[in-house]
Amino acid sequence: SDLLWLPIVVILLVVGSAVSLVAAFYLPFLKITAWFLSKQSYSILRTVETLWGDHDRIFAVAIALFLVVTPVLRLGMIVHASLRIKSLERLRTAMGRLDVVSRWAALDVFGLAIGLFLVEGSNLVPIETRGGVWGLVVAIALNAVLGFAAGQFLKGRLRQIGRAHVELQSRQYLVCRLLL
Repeated sequence: SDLLWLPIVVILLVVGSAVSLVAAFYLPFLKITAWFLSKQSYSILRTVETLWGDHDRIFAVAIALFLVVTPVLRLGMIVHASLRIKSLERLRTAMGRLDVVSRWAALDVFGLAIGLFLVEGSNLVPIETRGGVWGLVVAIALNAVLGFAAGQFLKGRLRQIGRAHVELQSRQYLVCRLLL
């Protein structure tokens, strides 16, 4: 009854977030131009690939886990909780798990770090920004809005399922009282 338009917004934000995440993963966000360093353009996936190739596997796995896997997992969990879960307890459990995954999705932290590097780090290492910076900004913004909208929608669903559960228990109680 309240905020009937919110499921549509959540679906649109999920689609927008998915598209912007893919762009953020693939589009280069900076190019190092220092003559003494390799002149490569870096995207999130290219960074993971480079770190893995340089045998910095712990960093490669950390970046892949926190910047790729957890944001994608978070989107999947939002879709699953929004569209598939009907029981009160399962929705509560899913929301708890979603909260944990959301805390470990570090795309916004990465965006802040890249922003600081682009502003201050360019004094140390000559760099050029690439179009992927905007993909990263859009992905961060859409994921922040999605997180808020999905949270509101799932809380509303939780209240709605809770009310239906209470009504069912009340009806069962009345039927039992009538039969006894």
